[in-house]
Parts: sequence; C-alpha cells; structure tokens
Amino acid sequence: MRLRDEAAMLRPQTNDLAALQEENRRLREQNAQPSDQAKTPLQLKEEVVARARVAKDFLFAFVLYSLDNQDQFPASFDQAARYFADAFSADPVLDDLAQFTQVTNQFEIVYRGSRNALTNAGNVIVLREKQAHQWPDGTWSRVYGFADGASQTHSSADGNFDAWEKEHTSTPANQ
Repeated sequence: MRLRDEAAMLRPQTNDLAALQEENRRLREQNAQPSDQAKTPLQLKEEVVARARVAKDFLFAFVLYSLDNQDQFPASFDQAARYFADAFSADPVLDDLAQFTQVTNQFEIVYRGSRNALTNAGNVIVLREKQAHQWPDGTWSRVYGFADGASQTHSSADGNFDAWEKEHTSTPANQ
C-alpha cells in the first residue's frame, strides 16, 4: 500500500519532467537559430537579396507554367512545381532543389489569373513573403514578386503593408 502511495506521488513529477524536457528542447532549438536582431546589417541585407532572388525564381517557374496553361498563373505552388528545376537551374540561390522547393512555405500567391489580363504587369503582385522581417532600426520589410517577373523588397515603418499592397493588387474576373 505504501509503495502505491509513493508511486501516486511520483507520477505528477514524471509528467512535469517530460514537459520540462520538451521546453528545454524547444529553447535549445530557438537559441541555435540567431534572430534577425542578432544578425549584422550586412547579413540581413544578404538574406533579403537572397529572398528576392528566390521570389524571382518562383516567378520564372510561374511564367513557364503559364506558357503551358493558356497564360494562366498557377493557383498553387504545387501546380508550378514541375517547373522548379528549370527555375532553380537558371539562378541557384539556395543549396539544392529540395531546399528551393521547401522555401515555398515562406511565400504565398496573391494573384491567380491570366497574364494577358494585366495591363501593367510590373505593378501587380503575384506572390509575397508570408512574414515581414523587422530590421534592427525597427522598420519592416517584405519581398514581393510581380507579374512581369521582377521582385522587389518593400519597407514599412510600422509593419503595415496593406495600403501599398492594395495599390499593387489586381483581382482577375475568374479568381
């Protein structure tokens, strides 16, 4: 009976131990990856340039997709995936094609429609980074890809990109 009582007392402690071990693992992973605040301005600029190049490569794949699909941009990255190898080969920004493909989870498609329906392709956002990045000075930036194949980084003092994005968004009739 005494052993059962002791086991019952120890059970919550073992549950607490598992939770503490998980928290320890999560904190170690978090500390292993330097935050944007811990990086030098040069490192941050190099990363922004790399993200802009990746966006441009995705757009290249989107254009290739549209050439085979009645000038329609893809509605998902999966639809354009068969063109990623060509886009990656044209400008290998990342280490390998698998890493390039994995980066799709950092971007989202904004425009799904016909390339031909656009009157000012250089002014229409096709894709953007999901998350904006904060600079050490407190400003924010986000990478965008446009229908003409160009990519651009836009900055915001407060992290709100809504008004600027609205000016550069087009909604096709079939979307």
